[in-house]
Amino acid sequence: MSDLIPFFYYDIVARLIPGGVTLMVIAFGFSERPFWKSTFLSATEHWNSLLAALVLGGLAYAIGVLFEGWFAFVKLRGPLENKAWLVASREFGLPETVSPKSRTWLWEKLVLAAAQDPSSTKQPVPSQEASGQSQLAVKSAFAHCHRFQAEYKMCQHLIVPTLLFLAFTWFRHSHWFWFLIGVSFLVLLPVASYSRDKRRWWQLLVFGEQLGWIPEWLAQEKQRAEKAQSQPGPVHFPKQVQPGR
Repeated sequence: MSDLIPFFYYDIVARLIPGGVTLMVIAFGFSERPFWKSTFLSATEHWNSLLAALVLGGLAYAIGVLFEGWFAFVKLRGPLENKAWLVASREFGLPETVSPKSRTWLWEKLVLAAAQDPSSTKQPVPSQEASGQSQLAVKSAFAHCHRFQAEYKMCQHLIVPTLLFLAFTWFRHSHWFWFLIGVSFLVLLPVASYSRDKRRWWQLLVFGEQLGWIPEWLAQEKQRAEKAQSQPGPVHFPKQVQPGR
C-alpha cells in the first residue's frame, strides 16, 4: 500500500486539483450565482450528493489528464524543463557538456529501480537484507522526486484556469481587484513551477550520487558523445551546372 502513495499524491496534486479549479472557474464564469448554491449540490437526497461528488471528481481528473497531454503535445514544458535542469546540474557541479536530454536516463533508472522487488530474486539472507535496505532508499528517493514532479505540474496546469479566470473577469466587468489577483497568480505559477522542477532534478542528482549512478551515467554520456563525433557526417556533392543551350 505504501508503494501506491506517491502515485495517489501525483494524481491528486497534478490532476485533480487543476481539474477541480478549472470546474470552479467555469462555474464562476457561466453562472449568475455561486456554484455551491446550486440545487443539484444542495439536494436532500444523499445519493444525489454522492453522485455529484463522483461526477465532479471524475471530470476534474479527466481535465487534469487532458492538461498533461496537451502540455506535452504542444511542448510547452520543454524550455522550462531544460532551464530547470541546466540550473540544477550547474548547482550540483556537473560538466556543461552533459546534454539536457540525457536526464531521462537517470529518471527512468530511478523509476525502474523503485518498481523492482528485491524479494523476487534468489539471494543469500545477508544479501537480501542489504538489498532490502537499498530498495527502501530507492523508494524513498523516488517518492521524494515524484512529489516535486507533481507539484511542478500542478503549478503549470493551473495556468490554464488562471487564464480562464482572467478572461471571465474581463468580459463580466468584475472588480479590478479580482483581475489583479488573476495577474498575480499568472506571474507566480510559472515561477513556482520552475522552482519545483529545478528542485526535482537537483534532488535526483543528489540521490543518484548517493546510489552510485552518476559515474556510470557520465561514462555513458562520454561514450555517446565520442560515438557521435566519430560518425562521418553527410557528404554533400557540388551541383553540376549544365551548359546553356
